[in-house]
Amino acid sequence: MLKTLFIVFAAIFCVAVGYRYTGSCGTGSSCTWGLENGKLTISGTGKMTKFNSAAEPTWMAYKGDITSLEVGNSIKNIGDYAFSGCSQLKSVSLGISVSEIGDHAFEKTGITSIKLFSHVKKISDYAFYKSKLTSAWIQSGKIGKFAFCGCSDLTSVTFSTLLYEIEDKAFQACTSLTSVSIPSTVSKIDTYAFADCTSLHTLEIGNGVQEIEEYAFSGCTSLESITFGHGLSTIEIATFADCKSLTNLSIPGSITSIGDQAFYGCSHLSSVEYFGTSDPGPYSYEVFTGCDLNNITVPSYYSS
Repeated sequence: MLKTLFIVFAAIFCVAVGYRYTGSCGTGSSCTWGLENGKLTISGTGKMTKFNSAAEPTWMAYKGDITSLEVGNSIKNIGDYAFSGCSQLKSVSLGISVSEIGDHAFEKTGITSIKLFSHVKKISDYAFYKSKLTSAWIQSGKIGKFAFCGCSDLTSVTFSTLLYEIEDKAFQACTSLTSVSIPSTVSKIDTYAFADCTSLHTLEIGNGVQEIEEYAFSGCTSLESITFGHGLSTIEIATFADCKSLTNLSIPGSITSIGDQAFYGCSHLSSVEYFGTSDPGPYSYEVFTGCDLNNITVPSYYSS
């Protein structure tokens, strides 16, 4: 009864402060929304609804009018599909209690810049898929599958040492991204995580990264410089395939396994140094096929 009265009071309050359109956006909570002059405000307390499609949020009837979003400090999450397809949405302010960005929450929006502070623990699958982001500053712990995939205007992304997981295809086809530095708190970079980032020039991998999964950086045709961390043990199948601008490579001694076609088609790769004490790929094939190697320094028993 008290919760019902609170929701009614919140809706009345929204009208009182001058919102043109209002409604509820929480299941079993007191989340409400109000829209006025292009600004959508999410207020109240608790969790937003996890919608099943982009058609469900009631503000979607006015999505062409939404240019900015403010989420109150007592809201716990951004619901699935909450703002999907809001192409005019340019700016977002998240309250300090938001701990999760839901699946598809901001996909295909017009947001150009985002700062996700440490209270946002998880960025879920497709969260910013094909949005108009140009920069992202991320203190979150987990970045889900396809989270920033297809953000073709994204030129810079900054990770903090709170990050521990980058899932499959999280940044695939971010074709304007120029540099990436993976912090040592990440232990594994998943499949296709940064594949087809065709403007990526430099890559730094922290000492805590132990494994780079299949195709993680494949098709990064502008990649010229890779700095591997000293904790890296495994480079999987085709991880750096078709990185055609790569000219030299230094592989740390911590490497114990290099997968098939790991550097396949790196057509300008001419020099490789390997500092290990054992053969990292005794059963691998075509590791350097399609490269232009003329200077390779490896243990005498290594088979390429």
